[in-house]
Amino acid sequence: MNGTAEHMTGGRWTTRAVVRVYRATGGRVFGTHHGRPVLLLTTVGRDTGAPCTMPMVFVREAGRFLVAGVGEGGGDGDPCWPENLLREPSARVEIGSQSWEVRAVPTSGAVFVLEPVS
Repeated sequence: MNGTAEHMTGGRWTTRAVVRVYRATGGRVFGTHHGRPVLLLTTVGRDTGAPCTMPMVFVREAGRFLVAGVGEGGGDGDPCWPENLLREPSARVEIGSQSWEVRAVPTSGAVFVLEPVS
């Protein structure tokens, strides 16, 4: 399963629109994907240093968020967000109208636990 916006929407060019609509509606639109909850994950681009926001399917457990993704847009490429988190583990998570600063902890492959920071 790929939980990234490219997979949800069919291409990178629509990711910005998905993020805008998600934020404008407090997650009421694009807040789920095939019945699974979606969060917005904002990382720091490893090459540009610019914020990069990606809608992600997630699992919430004990106050932490688990995200995973394979392939880019369902294709053969690797998603960029795991490399961004490996270089800079500080990130931001938005769920609906709430947001948290998080620290990413890699587990295996492109699976990360996002732990809220105080």
